[in-house]
Amino acid sequence: MSADTGCARDMLVHTADGSWYYRGPGLNGFMPPMMLSNPGTGALKVWVGTQDNRSCRVRMEFLTLLR
Repeated sequence: MSADTGCARDMLVHTADGSWYYRGPGLNGFMPPMMLSNPGTGALKVWVGTQDNRSCRVRMEFLTLLR
C-alpha cells in the first residue's frame, strides 16, 4: 500500500489480529510503499498523518497479490 501525497510523513496500519505497522518518511521526505507479507484476514485500519498536524489530501493505493 502507498500514500501518494506531498505532505504526509507517517503511515500506521492496524490489522485485524491487533498488529501495528509503521512507515515513516524515506529519502527526500517521500513515503515509501509499505508491504505486508501476511496481514491476516479482516479489515485494515490505516492512519496517514503529518508531523505538524496540518491537513492535506492523500490518495491511497492498495495492491493485493494472491498466492
